[in-house]
Amino acid sequence: MLMKNRWIYGLLSTVALLAVVWACSRTEDTGNSTPKVDITFFAEKSGPTLKNGSLDWDTILAELDCGDVLLGEDAAASYRLMVRLIGANAFDKTYFLAFEPVDGGVASELVQLNADATYSIERFALVQKIDQNGDWTVENTEMVMATPESNSAFMDYVTESLPFEFTVGKYEKNRINIDLLCFNQQVAPAFGFEWFAYNIVQGDEICVFINCINENDRENYHQVYPSYLAAWVPSDVNSGNAYWDIGPNYTVENNAITGIYPVCFPLYAPAIEMTDGLTLEIRPAFGELVGGEVIYSDVFTVTIPQSIILEYLGLTSYVGDPILIDEMRGITVKVDLAPDPTVDNPRFIHLEYLNCLEDPNDPGGSCETAFAYNETYSSCFFDYSYLVPTNRWGWTNGPLEPSATPYEFTMLAGAGGGQNENPPQCHPENGINAGTTTVTYDGSSVSISMNISSGFDLTQVHVWVAEGDAGDDPDPRIPHYEKNNGDIVYTLSPGKFTIVDEGLTENTWNTALDGFNGGNIYVIIHAVVCPALPQ
Repeated sequence: MLMKNRWIYGLLSTVALLAVVWACSRTEDTGNSTPKVDITFFAEKSGPTLKNGSLDWDTILAELDCGDVLLGEDAAASYRLMVRLIGANAFDKTYFLAFEPVDGGVASELVQLNADATYSIERFALVQKIDQNGDWTVENTEMVMATPESNSAFMDYVTESLPFEFTVGKYEKNRINIDLLCFNQQVAPAFGFEWFAYNIVQGDEICVFINCINENDRENYHQVYPSYLAAWVPSDVNSGNAYWDIGPNYTVENNAITGIYPVCFPLYAPAIEMTDGLTLEIRPAFGELVGGEVIYSDVFTVTIPQSIILEYLGLTSYVGDPILIDEMRGITVKVDLAPDPTVDNPRFIHLEYLNCLEDPNDPGGSCETAFAYNETYSSCFFDYSYLVPTNRWGWTNGPLEPSATPYEFTMLAGAGGGQNENPPQCHPENGINAGTTTVTYDGSSVSISMNISSGFDLTQVHVWVAEGDAGDDPDPRIPHYEKNNGDIVYTLSPGKFTIVDEGLTENTWNTALDGFNGGNIYVIIHAVVCPALPQ
């Protein structure tokens, strides 16, 4: 199924399912003496009345509309009633039943069941094919409407939730009422479907547009913002990898950034489960190229709240009001409407950045960035321009082999060439000694201890540690990560390092890592230090 932003259908009305068991008792000629009964499932439309008193999901349900899918002109050709029944003697069968309009509803084709037997409806749904050339199977269908299960958020919106038992009478007409609610995978947890496998690749896309406001340039006051983006589960930001590497939202032509556009990517989970929202990692581009390479500033992250995602998907009412999500950088997020309402994505998420010409991770004031340096082991980022755009100064250190003697480093602050040096290079002779760092490596574990001088306050630490040899693919000397397609991306952004620790208040810092195999390691140790406040 192609990944796209499919508009969510839901409950402007429910469908009351009437399973009508016609008493047609008979004995098969096959030697089986069990009487059979012909059954048809009859479905008709009912009003959107809440069956019980729970109102927790009214807002979401009121925004959903699955239309008149049962009675549409192509309904009989496009949909089937999927019924999974279980019964005695290990009976377990899933039916895909054709239907036709009857008296304001639809009646399914006949199904034969044993008389005087009890069955349980485990799943009931209106489904359509994923691959139109394939067969009607569980794997090749997706639900349009469904009946929720017991103990689910939606159970109070139907007369009977699943599983639902019924007995087939031999000489009587049985009628079973079952309601259907409009279904979309973004609300699958509310149906209680623990068996439902949410697929992020096939999930609904979310589309984000970024621009910035330049108070100092009225001609370009409101301009599009070029960036390289990745999407994170909020709890994974400081560990692991982004669940979706989006890439650049721009194109490069004639050694210049030209077209800039919204970026779209799937959600990592059903929207109603994303209580912590979704985190975007943004690596802003300065809008210029050096030697054909885009020049970036430092990475920063913003978290889009769940309320914006629900509004974007149409699961809640459209509001369009901005929400401040980063006060320091003046970043707001809101849902906007596309100028053309007939496009596939009539809504998009709009991130607006107030300080587009500033480096968002510049410590500001008189704070300085510092890197670990040792004359024997340190090599400048500038030496690795063939791997990564060298848009900042700093050192990678190694190879460090297992040793009983700790490796000693000086934390040098302000050792770059200033804003006018392009690309940045390293000038250890100009650096300020801000403290020391010790690295201990025994072959299986690495311990790092930092001690910042009393004249500074330590506020942030970022550490990269990788095992391997120079020239390996990937090369351990420069931080890197793997994109969704398997490509290796090299980066000098501290936010991509092995350890990210910010908001620090003490001048001593320690960490330990294990799982190494006795090979050489390379380390990058970055810190932000500020002049110590008066005591």
